[in-house]
Amino acid sequence: MATEFDARRSEALAWVARLPFVSASQLALLLGDPEPTVDAALRALERPGWLDWVDSPVLDAGAGRLYVITGEARKWVGERFATDPAVPPLPMAHNEILHRLAGIEATFAFNRFIAELGSACRREPGLDLSEVLSLPVRRREAWWPAGVYGHAVLQQGGRIAPFFVAIDHPAAPVVHRAATIAGWYAHRDHGRRSASSAPIVVLATEDRTAEEWKQAVSGAAERRGVLPLEVVVAPPGKDLRDRLLAGLRWRAQPSSCQPITSIFDGVPETLPRSVRAHEWARQVVGEAPARTRRAQRERVSALSLFASPDQLRLLETVGRLPLLRESELGLVRAVPPPLLRRQLERAERNRLVEVVVRPNGEKHFVLGEFGLKLLAARAGVPFRRFANHTPFVAALPGAAGGRLQTLIRQFEHTVGANSFMLECLRNSSDPGSPALAVWQNPIEAVVRFESGGVRRALRPDGAGEVVQEGRPHSFFLEWDRGTERINVLLEKLTRYAAYYRSASAASADALLVVTPTPHREIVVWRAVSAVIRPEAERGVVRTTVASLVDQYGPYAPIWRQFGSDARESWPG
Repeated sequence: MATEFDARRSEALAWVARLPFVSASQLALLLGDPEPTVDAALRALERPGWLDWVDSPVLDAGAGRLYVITGEARKWVGERFATDPAVPPLPMAHNEILHRLAGIEATFAFNRFIAELGSACRREPGLDLSEVLSLPVRRREAWWPAGVYGHAVLQQGGRIAPFFVAIDHPAAPVVHRAATIAGWYAHRDHGRRSASSAPIVVLATEDRTAEEWKQAVSGAAERRGVLPLEVVVAPPGKDLRDRLLAGLRWRAQPSSCQPITSIFDGVPETLPRSVRAHEWARQVVGEAPARTRRAQRERVSALSLFASPDQLRLLETVGRLPLLRESELGLVRAVPPPLLRRQLERAERNRLVEVVVRPNGEKHFVLGEFGLKLLAARAGVPFRRFANHTPFVAALPGAAGGRLQTLIRQFEHTVGANSFMLECLRNSSDPGSPALAVWQNPIEAVVRFESGGVRRALRPDGAGEVVQEGRPHSFFLEWDRGTERINVLLEKLTRYAAYYRSASAASADALLVVTPTPHREIVVWRAVSAVIRPEAERGVVRTTVASLVDQYGPYAPIWRQFGSDARESWPG
């Protein structure tokens, strides 16, 4: 039996079709209705089988439920309009829903931007948000550039202004932004029909990333010797309306897409029951992981549905700081032990983290393959690019797991360097003492510089920054176990000397060397005198013994400088 939806219900359903996982508060802005009215309409559409919902895993006070068209509803719409060219390419396929669920933060950000823009247009006389579409996953015949999330059209009188929307994520590496922009230039250079009239609006999450986008766009244009792309970068917390209107290209042409509210005229009164998203996700997470690409994509999407912001931060900590024990993770995360234990047990059960068990029974945690895939999906970055260009260390199969295998082979060295940073954290709680503000693992700590016209890399065991009385003090850490031959030590110090004498060096960077014994400390100073003496005389190099760090703490007077046997505190 067919039924007729009233106009507002059809419009609400059409918005959900175009914006999967939209919230009731966002729909209220788009429809101009009170949120309770919209919420009641959505629940009424849920009962006959048109809508499904998930609890929002995004940290947003007003998010609540996120609505999506059910599988049976997507099937009905697809069958009815599969051959109609007037219907826009709605994101209806199962893999489209998986894609948006895996990257739910970008999904939510796009929907919120569209809702706020629609509300702003309603307050502006004569300005309408005439078309909006969350674009499907990249297709070979796509008319939109790769890496954009959606497409929208503003209309004012007889003029329209189309534009694309791209979503930034702070965890995305710089190389991802560069690769995305390269794809945009290639799209424009190949003369695709969308290129000449639709600028790209980038929703940046931080002022830092907004500046990276701007520099990447202009730098790519200079390298190619072409005009820069039409890109509007929107920093966070800024009113975009005026900048957006000024940056768009208006043309006197009617909109080409037809409204889709008519899709829902004459629909069935009820639809067969679809598997609810939460039911599907629990089933997928409860099954043993499979190696097929589709199964892994489904598992990552299901895990994303259950991943709270606190759990994601735990995964980021385990990935950045591998081989910490549970108590050490509690110190870093400042989480009560019972809560941390539950989070770790759940993450281990879902294969998000793995455990390295030592012969003495101690458990050290590392990021699992699905944990890294989940972080990559939430950042909107291809997995291999994310694994190769971010500082996360994970238990990956084959050669891809080389980072972790290196740290495990050098286990005592890795754990020793971690222990120094942990001591800095423990002693940071004392009133008036320096506080550890930055902790970088060996991958994050790598510094690339130019010396004598040659590109070189400095690879310390770690790096960080402590703050004392408002003043930052940055440092490199070398955890010396006394097992390296003297020529290896000399070569490492030679790199430090080249760095400190290069234009890239920061004068505040101290080199802290922790040795196992006083005798090894003497050996280190002999090497320093032979290789890096001028810098040592300036007080750049400081050494101590690991037992002194354990006994008195890293901020105590335990550090030696060049030419003196006396020990002083650092920073001092």
